[in-house]
Amino acid sequence: MSSPKIRVCGVKKSFNSKRVLDGVNLEVMPGESLVVIGLSGAGKSVLMKCILGLLRPDGGQILVDGEDWCTLSRKEQLERMRRIGMVFQGSALFDSLPVWKNVAFSLLQRGEKPSVARTRQPRAGTGRPARYGRSHAGRAFRRYDQEGGTGARHLP
Repeated sequence: MSSPKIRVCGVKKSFNSKRVLDGVNLEVMPGESLVVIGLSGAGKSVLMKCILGLLRPDGGQILVDGEDWCTLSRKEQLERMRRIGMVFQGSALFDSLPVWKNVAFSLLQRGEKPSVARTRQPRAGTGRPARYGRSHAGRAFRRYDQEGGTGARHLP
């Protein structure tokens, strides 16, 4: 029998005095699909963010291919995160980030300066950055940010 691709052991996470995850355990075998179902506020997104390395758990272990991601340095963690992709339900964005930070998320996680990341997007098929310049997208991001927008909303 093969080893789990992902193993979550006793993971705990709190925000101030609110305990969101309290000793969560799960295993995902290679090729297996897993659905996490729960009420709003039950900790599903927090669990996923911990597994992905976007949040550090307060306790427990998260092993991916047998390696404990909770003990990795930030640099090692970012290297490992490049192997993982995620699509939110309904193509939603991180509700705590402005739209431009959602689009530039990978660049920012790799240490790109926000002022540079905000003006870049990959060219389709090349992997090279393209400048927004005077594009509609660049104007939309600026307008949306000026209005204090965050979350998964459609831009006009």
